[in-house]
Amino acid sequence: MHERGPVQINIPRDFFYGENMHTIRAPKKQTHSAGSEEVLQDAVKLIKNAKNPVILAGGGVSMGGAYDEVAALAEYLGVPVACTYLHNDSFPANHPNSVGNLGYQGHKSAMNAMHEADVVIALGSRLSVFGTLPQYNFDYFPKNAKIIQVDIDQRRLGLSKKVDCLVHGDCKQAAASMLTRL
Repeated sequence: MHERGPVQINIPRDFFYGENMHTIRAPKKQTHSAGSEEVLQDAVKLIKNAKNPVILAGGGVSMGGAYDEVAALAEYLGVPVACTYLHNDSFPANHPNSVGNLGYQGHKSAMNAMHEADVVIALGSRLSVFGTLPQYNFDYFPKNAKIIQVDIDQRRLGLSKKVDCLVHGDCKQAAASMLTRL
């Protein structure tokens, strides 16, 4: 519950020889926020000044159950939504704002929408190289677009791309907060 990924548990051999009493504490519920007020205001300012924004829905959208919030934001803004590589489940393909996924064997509609964007709203995305590298001889990831990256894991923020607005928060809450502010 506290970290993603596999866990290795080392048990000393002498624990298997004899009886022992151990207390296993119950996990504590973690709560997250949408991000800081200042950063969310910065994100909204970038969105308000955008002429051609696009939403990039990553794995955090599906893991965080943020479909409705992302759809509401996309509908309000009237913008296309592309899914990150291997996260086709992050936004419904039958939604009118869906343009498909990016990355290896991605949709050209998603690549074109991304290429033409002046602001990329990356929700729950690590912006990894697998979803941002050229495909079909097309370097689609915009060079001059402003990037807003929302991720629950602060270690991923700005790690692989130059990002203009880093939002350390839950993408479900951040999308809802941005929509309210807009």
